[in-house]
Amino acid sequence: MDVSARSICALNGSMFFFLFNFLFSFLPSHYHSAQLDEITPSQPLAQGQTLVSPGHIFELGFFSPNNSANKYVGIWHKDISPRKVVWVANREQPLAVADTSVSLTVSSNGNLKLVDGKHKSIWSTNITSLVSSSNTSSVAAVLKDNGNFVVNDHLEAELWQSFDHPCDTILPNMVFRYDKSGKGNFLSSWKADNDPSPGKFLLGLAPQTPSQVFIWINNGSNDSHSIPY
Repeated sequence: MDVSARSICALNGSMFFFLFNFLFSFLPSHYHSAQLDEITPSQPLAQGQTLVSPGHIFELGFFSPNNSANKYVGIWHKDISPRKVVWVANREQPLAVADTSVSLTVSSNGNLKLVDGKHKSIWSTNITSLVSSSNTSSVAAVLKDNGNFVVNDHLEAELWQSFDHPCDTILPNMVFRYDKSGKGNFLSSWKADNDPSPGKFLLGLAPQTPSQVFIWINNGSNDSHSIPY
């Protein structure tokens, strides 16, 4: 190959590299990185991406437990192996593993929504905030270093938090309580190692004074048994 041919090849290679980077710069920001620090109305969480807490202690993303045919959104310790999932969003509304076009979005009013590849809502926080139209771009969902997944408004006030909806794990700073309507939050076991839907064991506070922690067998059904803890 003579000098002129080598020069043409080098020039073509440089042009291709420049063109690739030029086109890549126009992609939405959520295509650039596999790790996000927040979910916003313009930046959803897609398959293959994770939301990471500031200190890289916890991570949120899509997972399939023990080669299950179903897929879920969960939170786990980032650097602990084997993975221990501490919270699951759609534990009773699984996604199909084969669906790779799923995404977790947050709307301008602060509502988290998990949608499948056909844009069908699979799970949602079902909240309606009073975020003004001029501040909707500042709504964001973030994962804290204590494992709490929260949605903040433009003033960073919490509109929703996962600590109010625990699964089978209690984390530091998580509080068990009853609200004014008498509704409490409870821990519930997984149904199986590959199925995070609620199992037969339930742990929480009994609605009495003074409060006492109980474990219910058969998930609090009419034929359940309680054990003070």
